[in-house]
Amino acid sequence: FRLAEREGVPVVPIAIEGAWRVLNEQTRMGRPGVVTVCVGEPIQPSGDAKATCARARAEIDLLL
Repeated sequence: FRLAEREGVPVVPIAIEGAWRVLNEQTRMGRPGVVTVCVGEPIQPSGDAKATCARARAEIDLLL
């Protein structure tokens, strides 16, 4: 988030749901299954990395 603030580029929140179901914890290999990826709207930096992080986290929670 500091890098996004410094460079003035938007942060795109992405939520991934169901990945834990398709990952074999022993081998770290994937197995057949469904994973849902939700992409939110870009968030423009606010000038405060912590605030931008909080906004992104809130958006990810909404996407889930």
